[in-house]
Amino acid sequence: MASFFCGPLVLALSMLCCAAPVFADELEDCQRLYNGGHRDQALAPCLRAEKSTRSASIQFALGHIYERGYGVPVDQQKAFTWYMRAARQGHATAQEAVGFAYQQGQGTAIDHVQARTWYLKAGAQDSEGAQFALGELYGKGLGVAADPHQAEQWFLKAANHHNPEMMRSVADHFLRGEMIERDPEKAAIWFKNAAVAGDAPAQLNFAMLLNRGLGVPVDKQAALGWFERAAQHYIGRKGLDPKTCTAECYPAMRYFMLALKEAPASKGNRTKIARLDSLLSGEGP
Repeated sequence: MASFFCGPLVLALSMLCCAAPVFADELEDCQRLYNGGHRDQALAPCLRAEKSTRSASIQFALGHIYERGYGVPVDQQKAFTWYMRAARQGHATAQEAVGFAYQQGQGTAIDHVQARTWYLKAGAQDSEGAQFALGELYGKGLGVAADPHQAEQWFLKAANHHNPEMMRSVADHFLRGEMIERDPEKAAIWFKNAAVAGDAPAQLNFAMLLNRGLGVPVDKQAALGWFERAAQHYIGRKGLDPKTCTAECYPAMRYFMLALKEAPASKGNRTKIARLDSLLSGEGP
C-alpha cells in the first residue's frame, strides 16, 4: 500500500515545493505595491495572490482598489463583492465597508438593516468608524427604531478611541443636540480632549465655549490661549499658506483678534493684533 501512494504523494509534494515560492512572490508583490504607494500597479499581483491564499486582507485591498479606481476604472459592484468576501471572513474594516455600502447604496441597493448588521459586526471588533455610524443609524432611526440613548453610547465608544476628528464630531453632536440629547458639558469635555490632541477646529470651538461660559465656567484668559493655538495652527512662522488655510482658518484668526482686543492692552497684544489685521486684509505676513 505504501508503494501505491508513493508516486502521487511525491508528485504532490514536488508541485507544492515549486508553487510555494511563486505564491510567496505574488503575495510579496501585492503587499509591496499596495502598501508602498503604488496601488495603481497592485491589481494583477493581488488577484494572483488572493487566488492562492484567499486572504481576507488581500480581498479587502482588492475592494479598495476597485472602489478608488487605482489603475482600473472605478467599479463599486466589484468593490462590494471583494469587501463582502473579506467581511465574511471576519475582516473588521471590510465589515465596516460593507455596512457603508449598504447605507449609501454603493455597489448594492440601500439596505439600512443590512448596514446595521455589518456595522455591529465591525463595532464588536472595536472599529471606531462602524461605532460612529451605528450612532448615526440609531440617532436617525435608519434600519432600527430611533434611540438617542443607544446613539449616544455608540458615539461615545467611537470617541473613546481618542481620534481627534472623531472626538470633535461627537462633541459637535452634543453641542447641537443632533440625534442625541443636547449636553454642552459633554461637548466641552470632548472638544477639550480633541483640542489637547492638537485638532485646530476643536481648539477654536473649545475657546468659544470658554469665552461664552457654555458647558464650562467663563475663562477669558484660557479662551485667549486656545484662540491663539487655533490661529497659530494656520498662520505658522511664514504667514498664511493658502493650501492649508481651510474653512476654519479665517474664523480662527478673527476670533483670536477679537479676544486680543478684549484682553488687557499690552505691546505684545498690539503687535499680534496688527499682524492678524494684516493677514486678514491680505496684506501679507
